[in-house]
Amino acid sequence: KVVVKQLFDKLMQKVFYTSIKHDFTEVTEKWGKTEEVNEELEEAKGYYAILKTTVEKRDAAYGTTLVSVIDGGFSEIETAVKNNDLLSFNLGKQVVDKTLMKTFYLATGALPNGYATKTAAEAGKDAALAKVEQAEGWAFFQSLSSYMNKNAPEEAALIEKQFNLESDVKAIDPAGVNKAFVRGFAKTAISEYGESKELFGEDKAVITGLEGALFIDIIGEDIKTLLGEDAYKTLTEKAQKYVETAKAKDKAAGEAQLNELISTLNTIVEKAK
Repeated sequence: KVVVKQLFDKLMQKVFYTSIKHDFTEVTEKWGKTEEVNEELEEAKGYYAILKTTVEKRDAAYGTTLVSVIDGGFSEIETAVKNNDLLSFNLGKQVVDKTLMKTFYLATGALPNGYATKTAAEAGKDAALAKVEQAEGWAFFQSLSSYMNKNAPEEAALIEKQFNLESDVKAIDPAGVNKAFVRGFAKTAISEYGESKELFGEDKAVITGLEGALFIDIIGEDIKTLLGEDAYKTLTEKAQKYVETAKAKDKAAGEAQLNELISTLNTIVEKAK
């Protein structure tokens, strides 16, 4: 019963998360009709209010500031609607979306407080409780699996197998799950930057450029462990600078920056094996 309760609870969180994404899509479709757009935004904020305790728990566990980042994203969205600035709406939307993804990652595969670690720690002591924690990890991962499957299918399959309730809780490998997530998100960032390169000069290049930066942020602590604080700081600065370059449509500078970003991300993928 306890396992089923957790599956229901965490899969409902996926429903609320995907409902927010759906509302954002509706905003884009209804752009320019201020009243209808505001209705969709209110709905999205209502769904987020249900998820907020999950975000607060991760902030408490990791010392992060996810709640204030999401609040900032919604604030940017509201300003964008007032100013009829679709690009700013899309950027604010990405901040909300990817910060929720970071929340789900911190809950599942991040060290040291993700459910992979909790399950492994409990497996030798209380197998029934470990099964509950494995179920929570699996259900939280469902909010991330479609993105991961698209950009890093091998990593997605590894994580899915580790959390799957048919798998032995004693066989769960927190470090293996963590590294798979790091590779998966790094590959996703590479994919976003590849798209940005193709669409350079369009608004979509700026949006995918920001997505790349946000995926780097999701695994920020892991990158610090793999490459060191200084290298991570340099990487995030380059990622931010690229967003500005994409906005300015400076193709030569953009191409050079993208090559550097992709090269560093490939190094992260290799180091996280």
